Amino acid sequence: MKKIFFGVIFLSITGCTSSDNYNATESPLLEVLERSWDAPKSEKSIAQLRSASNKGDAESQYLLGWSYDEGEGVEQSATEAVKYYKMSADQGYAPAQTNLGWMYQNGVGAKQDYEEAVRYFRLAARQGYAMPEFNLGWMYEKGLGVEQSYEKALMYYRSAAELNLPRAQYGLGKLYRLGLGVEQSDETAAAYYELAANQGHIVAQTQLGWMHEEGRGVYQSDEEAVKYYLMASKQGHARAQTNLGWMYEKGRGVSQSHIKAIEYYRLAANQGYARAQTNLGWMYQRGLGVPLSYKKALKLYQKAAEQNYARAQNLLGWMHEDGYGVPQDYQKAFEYYKMSADQGYEDALVNIGWLYEDGLGLPQSYEKALEYYNLAAERGEARAQTNIGWLYRNGFGVAQNYEKALDYYHMASEQGYARAQSHLGTMYRKGLGVPKDYKKAIEYYKKAADQGFENAQANLGWMYAEGLGERRSYKTYEKAVKYYELAADQGDSFSLVNLGVLYDQGYGVTQNKEKAVSYYRLSAARGNLRAQSKLGWAYKRGKGVEQSDVKSYMWFYIRHYNQSPDEAFEVNTPLNAVQIKQAQFMALICISSNYSDCD
Repeated sequence: MKKIFFGVIFLSITGCTSSDNYNATESPLLEVLERSWDAPKSEKSIAQLRSASNKGDAESQYLLGWSYDEGEGVEQSATEAVKYYKMSADQGYAPAQTNLGWMYQNGVGAKQDYEEAVRYFRLAARQGYAMPEFNLGWMYEKGLGVEQSYEKALMYYRSAAELNLPRAQYGLGKLYRLGLGVEQSDETAAAYYELAANQGHIVAQTQLGWMHEEGRGVYQSDEEAVKYYLMASKQGHARAQTNLGWMYEKGRGVSQSHIKAIEYYRLAANQGYARAQTNLGWMYQRGLGVPLSYKKALKLYQKAAEQNYARAQNLLGWMHEDGYGVPQDYQKAFEYYKMSADQGYEDALVNIGWLYEDGLGLPQSYEKALEYYNLAAERGEARAQTNIGWLYRNGFGVAQNYEKALDYYHMASEQGYARAQSHLGTMYRKGLGVPKDYKKAIEYYKKAADQGFENAQANLGWMYAEGLGERRSYKTYEKAVKYYELAADQGDSFSLVNLGVLYDQGYGVTQNKEKAVSYYRLSAARGNLRAQSKLGWAYKRGKGVEQSDVKSYMWFYIRHYNQSPDEAFEVNTPLNAVQIKQAQFMALICISSNYSDCD
């Protein structure tokens, strides 16, 4: 709101000079208004204002206009407000000129007319009032009624800021932060934001919080960021509430609390703030601080998506792609991804590329996949760069080119993207496009493994177990166990079976046949053929389990069924025909139960 209410008290405190046409101190109603204006408006006070207005008293005309504007003591009427503001403004009364300018600017009570708005703001600004100077600066910034000029906007904002108007201080800060009409300076921007923030300007408080969070123009401090976000949040500022929620979600500057995060996200979401609705939806989708609810997540994403919020549209696409809370629908997923991608949202561009690459709801096309990946990769999206590297490595939709694959993997790796680092490890391990270099492979696998990337942990474990890049020893086996365990904890079947082998042989661990079998079981239940074969041998030899030719046959049969179901199964066995039928039946029960009923 850029309108102002200046009562008599304002004039007496500021001591601003009046216009040549009007002397505020001569108003016959000063004494009455000082006593009564802040009280509920009575018919008597309105009548007094009307009488004085009819006699040409500019301040009374302004106050009567304000009464109509706000519906105070009279029936609200923007048209009547404009009428009385104009009477007062044409006598040179700056508050009336300011409010009349606002009415013209916004088309309230009069036809929208930016030129008239500028004219009245200029008249008031010449009298040294801060608010019309700010408004005039805003018109120059936006190019409304005047030719856009950031330099002139800066001039008027500065003039109003010197009169200590917080919104002008904020406006100056914004121009300095964006480098509009002035050399960009985060430091100067932060200084002006601080002036405004300390006067309670909620947007300045929020912006200053963000600058502390990012260390832009001020010292980086999550605690300071939280302080300013909290100031603005208490005044109901949705963006600040959302930012504060995020700080609680991540535990930055405060003790991590999903409950507090939800509290602040909800405050902002209830104001219709799309980012908060999306963040709150994410908490429901993941079950963070609230019971997991895809239904509530979908509802919140939908509200944000209806405001054209790209991240929410992308998440709706993901929900439909994977069937979270809705029937799986690749076409619907594509539609939501497309809405988001059309706004340039990188993640959605990659997701569309993925649908094309795998032919999910769309005609399979590596060429179309590459097109969308390129759009995201040009914006620096690491996942897209990695996917392009994969296409070049394998010659999907393009001529196979290891050098280009390496280029894209390096782009993503430099951003710390774990999957790209893992792929680089494989390129160096296998010598694809580069000389084979096990030490380099370990270096890249380790970068990815340290971020919890399962495939890199598994490969790193394998390299240590095989003595690649470091001479095989008990110590390398211990390292192999460490990385296999990290990947196994995430369900990696390759690591599970290899852990079984290490326990079976006693490499890097105390030999334990029973524990080896337990790892083989976990891996076999995830469809690992080698683990299924290992179980067959364990039962055949009675190592780590009670010897059983029936169960041995069962696991060998399961491996064969999963590997070559159309070929005849042959294995040396002491079983008779009835026992073989029993073992085959047990195998089919095991497979059909998704390996939950294999005993």
